[in-house]
Amino acid sequence: MNLGDNLKSIRKEHNLSQEQFAEALGVSRQSVSKWESGLAYPETDKLLAISKMYNVNIDELMNQDYKEISETRQSTNTINKYIDDFLAYVTKTIDMFSSMSFKSKIKCLFEIAFIIFILFMIGLIVGAIGNGIVSDLLSFLPNKVSWFLHSVIADIYIIAILVFGTILVFHIFKTRYLDYYTIIKDTDVIDENESNEESSDNKKDTIVLEKKKEKIVIRDPDDSSYKFITGLAKCLLFFIKLFAGFIGLNFCFSLIGFVAALVISFLFLKTGLMFTGVLLILIACIVINILVLDILYNFIVSRKCKKKILFISFIASLLVFGVGCGLCVNSITSFDIKEEEIIKEEKTIAMKNDLIIDDYYNLNYIETNSNDIKIVTKHSAYYEPAINSNGNIVSINYEEVINKLDIIRDQIKLINNKKISNGYTYSTDIYTSRENIKKLRHNLNKYYEYDYE
Repeated sequence: MNLGDNLKSIRKEHNLSQEQFAEALGVSRQSVSKWESGLAYPETDKLLAISKMYNVNIDELMNQDYKEISETRQSTNTINKYIDDFLAYVTKTIDMFSSMSFKSKIKCLFEIAFIIFILFMIGLIVGAIGNGIVSDLLSFLPNKVSWFLHSVIADIYIIAILVFGTILVFHIFKTRYLDYYTIIKDTDVIDENESNEESSDNKKDTIVLEKKKEKIVIRDPDDSSYKFITGLAKCLLFFIKLFAGFIGLNFCFSLIGFVAALVISFLFLKTGLMFTGVLLILIACIVINILVLDILYNFIVSRKCKKKILFISFIASLLVFGVGCGLCVNSITSFDIKEEEIIKEEKTIAMKNDLIIDDYYNLNYIETNSNDIKIVTKHSAYYEPAINSNGNIVSINYEEVINKLDIIRDQIKLINNKKISNGYTYSTDIYTSRENIKKLRHNLNKYYEYDYE
């Protein structure tokens, strides 16, 4: 960049017109215009004046890009300003703490710790909600890709919440304390005292210098109470009561469930002690549920609880619950197990290198000397197996073949006759060689994208 461009940059940086720039240097506007266009050059004394007035080196002015140099200086000055502001922040904080009383220090630290705790809880709640949303949004992707993106988003959220929380805590501390308190550092105070009136002819003022200690004062004494803590406590209490309301709503649903179960329990009246035990357990659960709802309601509406009555009712409910459990255990020992008939079905298929038998949780591998695959399904009359082949995948499903209401009726009859059915059973046995078992497990694990050796 030439001299003319540098002069133009200096003039624009200081928001000067050509007339104002010329007036400051004692030249005409036309001279400045010729300098900037490169048609003429300023005299040496004018260059010295420009260098002095605008704090620029003559060598930089003549041979370098002033605009680039100015931007570099501005960037350096900005960084230095941030550093100076941070050091001033630290210095002011140290000065304030050194001048505060012990009680004020404890109060300050407690408030900051309380704010950090609130921000931490908010971060956890937002993170939990966001985690569910992100998981749902990424559910259509493959597991590995979804897991990777989920981890990246989680790391970004943690970094962002830490940065935001740190900035917010520092800002609150500055607003609440550094800007709220003023440190008085005046060391000398002048007091005027009149001299002894005995010598009225030599009457004059005497100046006395009195050393004062550094102290900390509150700008607004009316705000020196614990209103800030009170406000935060009220805010926290509101959220706690809101949370208690959600808990109470769950207990309302559970109360409905226990009452419904109490009514249903009369279907097992013939079981004798079993019915009595279940009845006592349900009554105890209903009473405990009502006690919890009463405690939550009194907490939400800020009403005192009758602690003695609650305590006695709770202990009595526990005793009733224990008696009911004892009766149930004592009665269930007299129950017989009804063995349902197990139905077996077999199917043999040829082994393939990429064969997958999809029934992950119900497969039992049994080693034989055969290279073929023999699939044996075992089930009760409640189920019917379905073996379907789709390419290299053989899927095994067990479907209920009896109406659910009929199953419920059968179970009620069995319990009233003091019997327990094991009718809900099914499993799949795979008979093949050791090498085939290893290959089938490998293929199934790979199909579900599980880690394997």
